[in-house]
Amino acid sequence: THAWSRTMWGRRMDAITSRFWNEVPEELCEECSVVKPMRRNSFSDTDYGFEGRSSDFTAGRAFGAATPQEARGSGAEQLGLRSGDRIVHDRFGPGTVLSVAGEGDRTRAFVRFDEGQSEKQLVLSISPLKRL
Repeated sequence: THAWSRTMWGRRMDAITSRFWNEVPEELCEECSVVKPMRRNSFSDTDYGFEGRSSDFTAGRAFGAATPQEARGSGAEQLGLRSGDRIVHDRFGPGTVLSVAGEGDRTRAFVRFDEGQSEKQLVLSISPLKRL
């Protein structure tokens, strides 16, 4: 196969034909036409910077704008957690609250989980916590 262009190192690069292309016997190819790489124009051109390609968009499936949805919190910020409280997290399991900081939606709890004794900082408004 022959790609028109590839992205390499974060930049779009026009593809060049392999230097071995001419070594393939013509009788082994269904179609041995070689496409020359396209020279890039400036993007101010009407063809959007590519020779030989139409600036028309092909018909396709259109999607409407996403319907904004109100973010729903977990409700954990309303648990009134304090240092020493035992909690359970859906993913990390049971643990002990070490400290609580912040206010409102930005309230964070520092928790040491029983499994592996890992410590995590959790934003209560989005963390799936329950008091034990």
